Amino acid sequence: MVPAVKLFFIAVYTLILGPIAIIFSFLDPTHTIPVGCSKIWAWLILKTSGVKLVVEGKENITRGPVIYMTNHASHFDVAALLYLLPWNVRFVAKKELASVPVFGWAMVLMGHVIIDRSNREKAIISLDKAAEKIRKGTSVAYFPEGTRSPDGKIQPFKKGGFMLALKAGVPIVPVSIYNSFNILPKTTWKIRAGTIYIKFHPQVDTSAYNEEERDALIEKVHSIIRQGIEELENSYGQSVAA
Repeated sequence: MVPAVKLFFIAVYTLILGPIAIIFSFLDPTHTIPVGCSKIWAWLILKTSGVKLVVEGKENITRGPVIYMTNHASHFDVAALLYLLPWNVRFVAKKELASVPVFGWAMVLMGHVIIDRSNREKAIISLDKAAEKIRKGTSVAYFPEGTRSPDGKIQPFKKGGFMLALKAGVPIVPVSIYNSFNILPKTTWKIRAGTIYIKFHPQVDTSAYNEEERDALIEKVHSIIRQGIEELENSYGQSVAA
């Protein structure tokens, strides 16, 4: 299927399932139907795009509450995690996405955490609200690089997500994603068929860290994810190249 046709179908899925999710966000306080719509949406995008998932460490996926932290090289990271993660997981997203018609509106109404990174005070308030939501049982998926990698390589991590983990007092589940960059790099909308390799690591206990030790926690999680990417590349890199 040519890339333009793939994008057309993705737009159709969004325009059909998005309004359903929006409507039932008002009618369904458990958000079961809206989350179901988002999972179907993610599955359809993966299938239409010819993208397969190979997952290691499924035993480390938990209902939580935890914070899933992962490297970010492609929009397909979101689709893959939406499909794989438990129903009680919400994503942390930048404010700009909330204004995207249908997609962004559904995100807000479904309870995903919106962060205004241009306003430090508002960002702190959003993180405080997110920490309270996590303490009540909601898990969160977070991209600590802050944006997609321009070259597919893991970038330095920003501090906000780790402050959130310390405020909420919950473990971090590091997640390594390999080859999503080759499916859809940041600089293009040309979707290539292929396989995304994902590794869920054992939880990192954040109770052993305080705010003064935040940098050590960042380095630990970054190291786990980086090593996981290297392991996935060593295991599957030849098949990807082929």
